[in-house]
Amino acid sequence: MSESAASQPFVHLHCHTDYSLLDGCAKVDRYMQRCKELGMPALAMTDHGNLFGAINFYKAAKKAGIKPLIGCEIYLVYDHKQSDRPKRDRQRSDDIDDIPEDELGPDNYPKFQIHHKTILAQNFTGYQNLVKLVSDAHVNGLYYRPRTDMERLAAHAEGLIALSGCLNGVASQHLLYNDYEGARKATAQMVDIFGKERYFIEVHNHGMRG
Repeated sequence: MSESAASQPFVHLHCHTDYSLLDGCAKVDRYMQRCKELGMPALAMTDHGNLFGAINFYKAAKKAGIKPLIGCEIYLVYDHKQSDRPKRDRQRSDDIDDIPEDELGPDNYPKFQIHHKTILAQNFTGYQNLVKLVSDAHVNGLYYRPRTDMERLAAHAEGLIALSGCLNGVASQHLLYNDYEGARKATAQMVDIFGKERYFIEVHNHGMRG
């Protein structure tokens, strides 16, 4: 790594705290302590489907002199509406180790998935829209998970920055099933909603073999 590259500040934009129930285990205060040790100027909070820790995270970050980036890894339904309650008699989409290799093709791409989508508030308007999305998902979209659909996401996209998501993101799932065209279409739809300046592809060091 060059000296100029090494001197650039690094910020994690996809982080789960212990407010990601049954998923995250990092306590907010320990997160901030580690960020200070590493000289990170900012840190994002993107817990699964909720904003329960937003106030605690914001206050802890301000106290530590770190810029808080409030976000959420929302649960997104892509091929149906939030109000739909489809029967789910298939394997979960993130149980990839249980899916035979010969079934990972476009023709076997499962319907009615609940995808992950990482969202960050760019400004106060974005924070208000994020709160609306998460609240609406819990009140009107709760079915296995608190879900948001594409129509609601588009209606509340102002002031939000979106990332492509983890392996369970829409495009990632299409690529897992060797469906490049499906991934391209899904990515183009997100760019249409957020614009090129507010939509980014996530890069993970996930430790999986290529």
